[in-house]
Amino acid sequence: MQWSVQRSLRRGLIPGLVLIAAGALACSTDSEPDRPAEPDRPAAAAAPRVDPAPDTSSAAPAVPVETLPPPLQVFVDLGSETERDATLAALRSLGPVETLTDVAAADIAVRDHALPDAERYVIGAWAAVVHQRQDVLELSLDAVRSIVGGEVTDWSDFGAAPQPLTLYLPEADADAIATALFTRPSPQAHLGPPASIVERVANEPGAIALVPVSALRLGVRALVVEGHDPYRDPAAASPIRTQRWLRVDPAIGSETVVDLLGWTDQAPTADPAGLLATGDLMPGRCVGERLEALADYGAMFDGTRDLIQAADLAVAALEAGVTDLGPPTPCTRTFILHASPQVIAPMIEAGFDVENTAANHAGDCWDGCLWPQALLHTGERLDAAGLVRVGTGPDLSAAGAPAIVERDGVRLALLAYDDIAPYYAATPESAGVAPLDLETLAADITAVKTQVDHVIVMVHWGIEYVADPSPRQREAAAVAVAAGASLVIGNHPHWVQAVEEFEGAVVAYALGNFVFDQNWSVATTQGMVLEVGFDRERVLGYRLRPIIIRDIHRPEFVDPADEGDPILRRVWDATDRLPPRTND
Repeated sequence: MQWSVQRSLRRGLIPGLVLIAAGALACSTDSEPDRPAEPDRPAAAAAPRVDPAPDTSSAAPAVPVETLPPPLQVFVDLGSETERDATLAALRSLGPVETLTDVAAADIAVRDHALPDAERYVIGAWAAVVHQRQDVLELSLDAVRSIVGGEVTDWSDFGAAPQPLTLYLPEADADAIATALFTRPSPQAHLGPPASIVERVANEPGAIALVPVSALRLGVRALVVEGHDPYRDPAAASPIRTQRWLRVDPAIGSETVVDLLGWTDQAPTADPAGLLATGDLMPGRCVGERLEALADYGAMFDGTRDLIQAADLAVAALEAGVTDLGPPTPCTRTFILHASPQVIAPMIEAGFDVENTAANHAGDCWDGCLWPQALLHTGERLDAAGLVRVGTGPDLSAAGAPAIVERDGVRLALLAYDDIAPYYAATPESAGVAPLDLETLAADITAVKTQVDHVIVMVHWGIEYVADPSPRQREAAAVAVAAGASLVIGNHPHWVQAVEEFEGAVVAYALGNFVFDQNWSVATTQGMVLEVGFDRERVLGYRLRPIIIRDIHRPEFVDPADEGDPILRRVWDATDRLPPRTND
């Protein structure tokens, strides 16, 4: 029976396989990434090897020679002898196999580097994770290679504070990772199951591990490697990956071969949704005057635009009315924060998707215009520009309504509240800001939780110019998380504050200033941008990027081991001062 099937296969007479083959392979435009010279490894077989013919010495009639199918012509060029043997063994389930040294004549060609007219398959991908407080955010691929190879043993080699570096690798993947990086794993590497080594990294400040994206969790932080962010980008695009090139005769079908080789089960399919959130964005007063003088309202994002645009979902905390019902606030001593609508287009161009308008300045309007009209007009201008808006509305129901968005198959609900300015609070009959009421907060989260994968709560709260969250902030955060929120983001204190993880959720109590003219103290010219990764089931992790506001109007990302160090130190010191949570 095997010979009969094989004959039909080779002559293209099995309709099912023909259907599978249709359109299976297209010319690959993927090119092989730059890499160092490969170490010497065995060349492809020097002479063809033909499987022995079946034993025809029995009394059964011999199969006529002309009905025997020719063997499959196979070219396999893999650096791992074990994988090469396993690949050939799998292909023999299709029938007799003849190995070739000439790739052009092969019916099936498999290679671990670029192959013309072949399809590329990623069959393994890993992310680099470190302790949450490690002051390195990004590494090049060469840097990761030097760590895995044991050439670098201290974080100071990457500009961080001196600290011994400890490497952890998943035991089952260590050889594959080393091969993907074209290096030999350091004999000092610690091996273990992914979950175990992630736990070690979470408790060891100098540790780094390479793990599958499926192992990401709170407690460790994924590094950006060669521009790839595991909190935002598809896992298969990781530069730390195993990939194979496959070219198959259409009569056989690539899907058949891929399944035989087990690549379908190995393929990393994760594509997280990455959120970016800012601190207070106030483009009025002296900021507005500076932008007007520059004749470039987009200049305020010159130091942050690239990262905002790269986010799957970028959220700004708008700390001013944006209306032309009156002139914008001039650069003067005043608490009325009112900006020109000319800032809206630059916010969109910079990459913002959502405006959180629940703030204590939401109704501000310079030169005497009425606040309800200013607040509503701000919302209308943002809506007309196509921005998602949350936190204000023509009545309480609208102001408290969630905004639901979807990114990469992950559904997110955003809710926003203000706990500072009761005079701008919406009522069932009047416009305003959604006020923070803890019972309403819990009910709102519960109501929307069934419609989405994650609920994100944003609150304008707390005490200005302090790093420690107030008891009210912590109580509200606990209510939100207990009701099902995955992420709580705070603003208003104008300083960065503590970050807390509990019950699988993250609470960033205050992100500080993002665009603001409060240049009368160092701490008010500093802030941080929060990046969070989600899949449908959990929060994958978060990253804090410190910023400093330059020239009143322009935030810039700064090195967490240099200018960003005092910013993050203030966050972690405040976090360490948080009283422990109890179960009651």
